[in-house]
Amino acid sequence: MHKAKLTWAGLVLFIAGCASFQAGAPAITPAMVKVAQTSGDSLEKLERGRRLLAMRCTTCHALEPVGNYTVQEWSDIVEDMADRSGLKNDEQQEIQAYLAAARKTL
Repeated sequence: MHKAKLTWAGLVLFIAGCASFQAGAPAITPAMVKVAQTSGDSLEKLERGRRLLAMRCTTCHALEPVGNYTVQEWSDIVEDMADRSGLKNDEQQEIQAYLAAARKTL
């Protein structure tokens, strides 16, 4: 009985975590790709940025919804957090490209 409760609790936490990630990091859409391409960014760069956001940022805290900050504010946040999360410069740019495209398409 105790093992079943733990299994259900783990499943609930996993689903909640996925929902939280989706709310903070929306799926890449054709509109996002189109916006990104105007800045010289690619679908692949957006995918890497979204993946990095999930891997690095959510290890310490939940993601804020993209609409909570402007593109410039996101850029400042990523820059501020880069050292703490061990992001290399190209990884930082990938996250910023993803967040900018996501924010501009809201």
